[in-house]
Amino acid sequence: MNLMSTRDFDNYRSLFELMVSFIKPPELLIYLRASVPTLVNQIQKRGRDYEESIRLDYLKSLNDRYEQWIEGYHDGPKLIFNVDQLDFAEKPEALGFIIDQIIAELHGLLECFKFLDNSAYCSEVAFSKQVYMDHQRVKIVII
Repeated sequence: MNLMSTRDFDNYRSLFELMVSFIKPPELLIYLRASVPTLVNQIQKRGRDYEESIRLDYLKSLNDRYEQWIEGYHDGPKLIFNVDQLDFAEKPEALGFIIDQIIAELHGLLECFKFLDNSAYCSEVAFSKQVYMDHQRVKIVII
């Protein structure tokens, strides 16, 4: 974006890397993925004056940079929830689904998928698994 000199950027980056070396990564990183239209809708719902002036091109650029960052995050386990399809603020079952996935990731439980032919598949929750909610997913099964 060229908002600072290369020298300043390198200095900030060096300081950042030094600070990060002293900090333990989180046990679980939760990333809420959203498209720009969803982000705009959430901004409008909140009704904060200072957010209303955010330009769409800036929001898209920021969203793209977050996507690049999360794809390169390998310091620990992560869950990615697509909030375009998970309206956890309005639908308690979506929030319950998210909570179940977090508990399963933190405690190494199993997750099960039900397929259209009524067969099911259970496996350990995978490291860095991307999680999406659809009509085929069933609840976490503790065995």
